[in-house]
Amino acid sequence: MAWDVSLHVYGEKFKPSKVSFPFSYASDVGEVGIRGKFKGIPTPFGHATIHAPETNAYGRPISAVCEIGLNLLPELKAAGATEFVLWVLREYEVQCNEELKPDEIALIARLGCSLCYSAYQVEESENS
Repeated sequence: MAWDVSLHVYGEKFKPSKVSFPFSYASDVGEVGIRGKFKGIPTPFGHATIHAPETNAYGRPISAVCEIGLNLLPELKAAGATEFVLWVLREYEVQCNEELKPDEIALIARLGCSLCYSAYQVEESENS
């Protein structure tokens, strides 16, 4: 994995089961948590994850996830979503410079989401 781009959607009343989309991960508010600090107890929020498809009509993974999120936005909000965070995880071997294109920045702004960018160095054999 050199890239992992995903949109995480949250809300105290969010029920992703009401959205007709094949999320990478989804859990309605009140479902029993399977890991982390809510393991074994009802979660106080709903959560869904949309990962960038391997191949897509939008170009770069950031554009793909944002376009999918924008297309689903009315349905997500109707299901109780209130918080959106775009995660970009980037592996690199020697150096990592990343340039966001103006259209990607505009898509992120239109989506109204936070951006979390995490780059970390891996050994060459790990990234192959």
